[in-house]
Amino acid sequence: DRFSPSSALVFGSAIHKALEEYHKSIIKERLTSRRLMDVFEEAWETAIETSKKEIAFKNKERDNLFEIGLDILAKYHKDNIHMPAPCMFIDAQGELVPAVEIDFMIEIEHPITKISKPINGKIDLITPLTASKTSEILVIDHKTSSEDYTQFKVNNAVQLSLYAYAFRKLLSAGRFPYVTKKKEDAVGYNVFKKMSATKSQPDNYGEIRYIRKQITDTDIYHMTCIYGMMDMAVTNKIFMPNY
Repeated sequence: DRFSPSSALVFGSAIHKALEEYHKSIIKERLTSRRLMDVFEEAWETAIETSKKEIAFKNKERDNLFEIGLDILAKYHKDNIHMPAPCMFIDAQGELVPAVEIDFMIEIEHPITKISKPINGKIDLITPLTASKTSEILVIDHKTSSEDYTQFKVNNAVQLSLYAYAFRKLLSAGRFPYVTKKKEDAVGYNVFKKMSATKSQPDNYGEIRYIRKQITDTDIYHMTCIYGMMDMAVTNKIFMPNY
């Protein structure tokens, strides 16, 4: 059975919080696997307690999802035990902070009309691949899902092009003082997939896929055209966004 939508939000929120605290901790002292799981448990309980509506957990779903979260984070900690600290970012208040869950506001110019419009967003993680000063730079979005993220889906993800565009804009504005590159080396999804028990796998568990893509000028052009068309449609009331 698929997991209920509201429970999926709780799961995703708790996973994101745990990953946020993990990557921030690398600056001083990396969280242990046990502490990472504790952060997940705290975020899990907080998400349930502060929900505006009662979470519609199905039969045994609450325990199953919680165990999947612990399994996923144990695997992530093992996979990324040597990951370096995130890039440092100058936030809107002028503070130098790790580039984890960073908010951005940029202008996107339509390539044909040349009209610029603002867009707000949040990037989960911007990090070097190694501790070397010449390391590749990755722009990462964390996804929790019960579905597969195929390479085709990733290759056509406008969101990733937007994140690359935003990073380049912020980089050129001097918001990443220690990054000497002119753009990212790759963008991608860290997909945390919830797997239900099967006959061959009697326990619920989680899988992680690390999917990467290089963003081309064509990808950026395609993204700005789509955003421009969407903005024009909203302005002309052809359709309204579902806020």
